[in-house]
Amino acid sequence: MSVVVMKKCMFMVKAKTFVSIESAVRNPWRLFRRQVFSPLDPFRLHPSGIWDAIRQEHKERGVRGIGAKTTGPYLANAVVAMSMFHTYTYTRLWLHMLAAENPKIADNPLGCEAVSASAAGFVQATLHTPLYNIRLGREDHIAAVQKAEHKGLRQSLVELYCRGGVRACFLNYPFVLVQETCSLVTFFTSYEWFKTNAIVLLRRHVDSSGEKDAFAWVSGAILSGIMMVAVGTPFENVLTWHVARRKPTTPKSVFRHFAEFSLAKPQPARSILFSGMRKKLVMAPFVGLPLLAY
Repeated sequence: MSVVVMKKCMFMVKAKTFVSIESAVRNPWRLFRRQVFSPLDPFRLHPSGIWDAIRQEHKERGVRGIGAKTTGPYLANAVVAMSMFHTYTYTRLWLHMLAAENPKIADNPLGCEAVSASAAGFVQATLHTPLYNIRLGREDHIAAVQKAEHKGLRQSLVELYCRGGVRACFLNYPFVLVQETCSLVTFFTSYEWFKTNAIVLLRRHVDSSGEKDAFAWVSGAILSGIMMVAVGTPFENVLTWHVARRKPTTPKSVFRHFAEFSLAKPQPARSILFSGMRKKLVMAPFVGLPLLAY
């Protein structure tokens, strides 16, 4: 009897997992988006936990109160992700049209992917940088005064602009630009490379008809997700470290600040780079699945 119950439970878990993955693939931005803000962030710092914070908010202000705190981050993430994906898609289509007239472009598919991903990285970095400055500045303030104060995304952006104008909003932009560009170039080019080579191996050793190419696509998407997380995580760690440690006497450049720290303390610097890597790599294979929709 217990064996039958266990089998039913495993079947339900597998079914729910399949439905979740299928839903995410149909809506690529839901899985792929790299959130600077999570809709649950306003509730994370509550002493009793997220669910108690949500229940308290519902008791005091109802559904409107919860919606008011979660709508801003949700819309911001959606706008960033969709802008990035559309930039990548249209740049890729434009390059493919050029490839029809220029054999040199047609012979370099990885170059097309890199250019498309770079354009997407530029857009994502431009939209992400103010959000990073709001989030990291907010965390720095909370750590300094030991008090969590929730402010809406719009209010936080206005306050950031009033403090230092456009310069404050785009502080550390060169670093974020390199971060997003490297992550997306790695993501899209590695998918193309893994997928192409997996198809060749599959048709040569398993099925020459091409009916099982989907397995090559899935394997390429999984590996590209792992690659992107492996490349992007150190950048995010260094940016967070820089904001938390910055002083009037420290270099304004994130690259220079961390380089000086690495020369003085190489072991702690390596720990910063790979902090949280194992935890993120667990979910990394799912990051690339939205590519199957393209």
